Amino acid sequence: MSNGLGSRFTLVDPAAGTREPAFDHALLATAPAAASGEDVDPEALPFTGVEVTGDAVEFVAFGAYWRYRPDDRVCERAEFPPAGNPLEVPSPDGELAVSLRGHDLWARSLSDGRKWELTTDGEPDHGYGRGPRSTGDSTLLRKTGLPHLPPAVLW
Repeated sequence: MSNGLGSRFTLVDPAAGTREPAFDHALLATAPAAASGEDVDPEALPFTGVEVTGDAVEFVAFGAYWRYRPDDRVCERAEFPPAGNPLEVPSPDGELAVSLRGHDLWARSLSDGRKWELTTDGEPDHGYGRGPRSTGDSTLLRKTGLPHLPPAVLW
């Protein structure tokens, strides 16, 4: 979000009607600066997205993946998270992923790999999780290299 001075990351809870900074931007700016040796302006942080986890803020900057823990003000290089399967839709809690198999939906546990059917009665013209025909157009699929698009599911 831009406030005229630079970019700010904000946590918004529409149900509660609250809006607050995702983290202390000035404090966070000092961490990657010290860890990388690069100058970092708190009003122009060197990343466009963050992953706010339970006790850390993770982001990509200066060609590396970083984890910053505000409680102890430690910023360190971290391993890039494993890439997900582009044909699966992960659950918000990171425990499950849903994919298409034929005309039905399947779930997979991300912790142990166990798989199970969510639906069993999909048919060629009435499959589960398929978006409008225009989203499955062959040009888009050819450009992405995917055999089909991931299922359209909501959690």
